[in-house]
Amino acid sequence: MAGASGDLVLLDGAISSIVLSAGLALRAPDDRRDELSRAVRSKWFDVARDVIPSMLYSRTVVSIPKRSNADNEFARWTQVFDNRDTDMSGLATANLILEGGEYSSPMKLPTERLYFRNQGLPDDYVDTLDSLFGKMRVVYFRPRDWSPAYRIEVAAGVAEDDDLLKRQLALIREQVLNPSMREPYPVYLADRFVRSLSQGMSAVVAAVRSEVTADAGDGDLASRFLSYSRSEPFREAEDE
Repeated sequence: MAGASGDLVLLDGAISSIVLSAGLALRAPDDRRDELSRAVRSKWFDVARDVIPSMLYSRTVVSIPKRSNADNEFARWTQVFDNRDTDMSGLATANLILEGGEYSSPMKLPTERLYFRNQGLPDDYVDTLDSLFGKMRVVYFRPRDWSPAYRIEVAAGVAEDDDLLKRQLALIREQVLNPSMREPYPVYLADRFVRSLSQGMSAVVAAVRSEVTADAGDGDLASRFLSYSRSEPFREAEDE
């Protein structure tokens, strides 16, 4: 990300989730000195700490969360549900209203649920993040008639430059290739890559489970302890 070049960089997910994940990783107890903890802290202080603020004011980085628990800022902006109660998301509202090629005016990013204190991050760093997130904006965009609407988070520099915003949205539209892909092509590829990694991790977990069970004195007992569901051993006992 730090060395990324080009007119547009798409993030598969919200920037806030990256910050929260980093904070959770840094909350490991101070007395831990294992190799993984050292690697996480080294990567944070050497790279990620400076990269995250740069993404928040970048004029080329935009994020496209697949799902969002944020308030329906699109409904508030359009006032379409003023006279009725609804739990519809902003994306559902945008899919009802926007036609292909249409997008909303930039709206303030809801930050009420973004709480970075006590997340393992320094206070002065959190102050910087709070300021930058407060300047970010949300744009709802439906690239084509047959595509879903996207909730796009952009930095203030993009939202305040109408020509730049239109160029960024046009680039996103060019990456929405066919109805079988529910997201822009680069995000689609990133998602498939991550899914392939998860399959590899499943294979590693299976190999570890197999080795531990083989080396255990009581293979059946070891298998029960390594089972995914807490209820499986009890369910088996009830069947006997």
